[in-house]
Amino acid sequence: MYGTRSTKCRISSNPSITNHTSSSTSGSKVDKDFVPKKHAALVETLGQEGAIMIGKTNMHEFAFGITNNNPFYGPARNPWNPDLIPGGSSGGSAVSVLANSSAASLGTDTGGSVRIPASCCGLVGLKPTKGLLSAEGVTPISWNLDQTGPITRNVDDLIIMMNVLLRQPAKENKYPLQDLKGIRVGVPTNYFTERIEEEVLRAYHNTLQQLEALGAVLVEVEVPHTDKSLGLTFTLATSEAGYTHKERMATHSLDAYGEDVRHVLESSTGIHAVDYIEAVQWQKDISNAFDQVMENIDVFVAPTLPALPKQIGEETVTIDNKEEPIFNFTAKKSLTSKREGAFSTSESGR
Repeated sequence: MYGTRSTKCRISSNPSITNHTSSSTSGSKVDKDFVPKKHAALVETLGQEGAIMIGKTNMHEFAFGITNNNPFYGPARNPWNPDLIPGGSSGGSAVSVLANSSAASLGTDTGGSVRIPASCCGLVGLKPTKGLLSAEGVTPISWNLDQTGPITRNVDDLIIMMNVLLRQPAKENKYPLQDLKGIRVGVPTNYFTERIEEEVLRAYHNTLQQLEALGAVLVEVEVPHTDKSLGLTFTLATSEAGYTHKERMATHSLDAYGEDVRHVLESSTGIHAVDYIEAVQWQKDISNAFDQVMENIDVFVAPTLPALPKQIGEETVTIDNKEEPIFNFTAKKSLTSKREGAFSTSESGR
């Protein structure tokens, strides 16, 4: 980007963010003929500010995954290495920014779908505070977890995008890189460095050293309820996705969906009401507990992912001889209502 606004900047978005000039497929054949009557509110805002919406990008079908291996439109490929995933679900958004097709891109994030692609591609991605940006015109998964957020090349571009999306006056970076004196940085003592690839851990430690060298104060904190967060995220996202798609499932065979999405929707019918209500209550409790953690720090810094980008076709990572989904880290933090970002280091996405 240039200047302090988005005038004449090329912006892309994933296809779950509606645009009335073309079909908004959400990466699925189920919605291949869906042409909305108007733009999503954020697309409208960008257009009013002079941005040029160049088109929609590839994404994981209905945002139900983090690899961006789309069964209908093919996989998005990481520009650093086309054999690797760019992350998802908004993987095409990250690819368009990294490949210089767009200056920024809008994606959606439920359990990591903006943060993961930004991390895999060495970019900057933000899941904003819940309710900060309009969700009007965005195809949802989970009303309790979904947020729309930008992916950009750097923090300065992210600031420009957020100022525009919030219709705020242009602002400069409050904390120039040269001076972080007195900023209290929360460093987790549990979970986030317990099961992690060595290269990622090294990059994380190097980042902490750089922050300290710039004047930041590192403060050890314990992250609450890490044992519950992943299961609760799945309960909320899966049950709410089933409700969101009930009309589609009434008019389309489940076979019209890709295999992984079909599995999620089939699973949604097996979640008991009491389990869903308990998950909603736990989300509030976990968010409140994290608020208490944040009272003593200015920012919480942890690895976005436990592993480097994997080969296209791989859905899990193996660390310490245990296989687990690649998005566990972001899912753990998705239950809070606070903004979360993915920021690149010298080793990100390569």
